[in-house]
Amino acid sequence: MAGVNRQDFDDILKAVARRTKQDVEIDDLGKALKIPSYDIQSAQKRNSQDHSHMGSLELLRDWMQRQNSSTMRQTLIDALVKIKRNDILEECFPEDGADTVTEPTKKKPASRTSGLLTGRMTPLTDLELIEIADALGNHVKLAALGLHLGFIESEVDMFLATNRVDGIVSSKGTKNMLSAWRNNTPGADQAKKLWDALVAAKLGYVAEKHLK
Repeated sequence: MAGVNRQDFDDILKAVARRTKQDVEIDDLGKALKIPSYDIQSAQKRNSQDHSHMGSLELLRDWMQRQNSSTMRQTLIDALVKIKRNDILEECFPEDGADTVTEPTKKKPASRTSGLLTGRMTPLTDLELIEIADALGNHVKLAALGLHLGFIESEVDMFLATNRVDGIVSSKGTKNMLSAWRNNTPGADQAKKLWDALVAAKLGYVAEKHLK
């Protein structure tokens, strides 16, 4: 098997790092890649101190240097599949097709329950958005939800930054993000599109509870 160009692979690692800057996210990926816990903790500390994803990126770069160029690409894919980060797989490895990222046992319930909302034509109410935002809290997958709703990464970061102010955690930023999304989405499509975004971000349990 031909080896992967490490410079090109570094671009992939940058994209992966941007999506794994939360403590839980880099912990899950690090463990799946069999990276030592103390290295993962160092990455988490740097992410927190720098308010960035650079800790995750340096961790992944160090991991890459220890890998065989002919197998590291598949090793990363396998790790992402293991932790169910289909969002990263779809962004970074689209050429691998649906077989790499699709889990039929996970997709079927989403497709079935999504159909429950196809008849709803009314816009989402303020109360519904508040309840959904409160249910999400400061979940680590909120960034993925924002991206699935169509926001760019800098917009998502701006919204979610207001979820934590002076050490106090709230859902204010999540509410603002959902409200901004609703204001730019036709009322007849809102329930279906939010359901699909929640499912895609692995937050389907929130959709099932609050959007039926």
